[in-house]
Amino acid sequence: MKRITVLTLMLLLAAGIIFQTGLLAADQADAVKKSTAAVTESSDNGAEAPGQEIKKEASETSLYGLFKKGGPFMWPILMMAAVAMGFIVERFLFFRKANLSSREFIEDLENTITTGSLSDVEKMCSDSGNVLSRILLRGMKHRKLSHERVEKSISIAGSVETSKLERGLNVLSSLGNIAPMLGF
Repeated sequence: MKRITVLTLMLLLAAGIIFQTGLLAADQADAVKKSTAAVTESSDNGAEAPGQEIKKEASETSLYGLFKKGGPFMWPILMMAAVAMGFIVERFLFFRKANLSSREFIEDLENTITTGSLSDVEKMCSDSGNVLSRILLRGMKHRKLSHERVEKSISIAGSVETSKLERGLNVLSSLGNIAPMLGF
């Protein structure tokens, strides 16, 4: 949870820097508008200067300009985006650390089963930090019990590992559903 808080604060800081840059760009665009307005007022025919249209479009399409056009509902959307980005980064780091690719582990497991004993398989599962190895290790620890109990312990271990992998995804789902509703 601390990681999510730190990531969210970092994203808010980055957003603040971006908006500050947008404010500076908007101030510069306002200064350009004033100077071009003075030039157009002094001209005889009152036509816009050729570069003025381009500068006006550039200032309106900046991130700050779009944020300003969005009105007060942009702030909750920004906060939701920051929180969602925090969860996305945290889940990305968790999934990378979880080592979900089990193809190599399964090949090693098959080799260990054919050449070694069950204690070698149990040692291999306890040494590996893989999700699948933790599930199999739970079943290996209960192998002396009945078949139904082993199956139940593997099922429970699978449910526990699945809940660890799905943690935080419901928040992302909720934010993904709520944020577009605020935009309308």
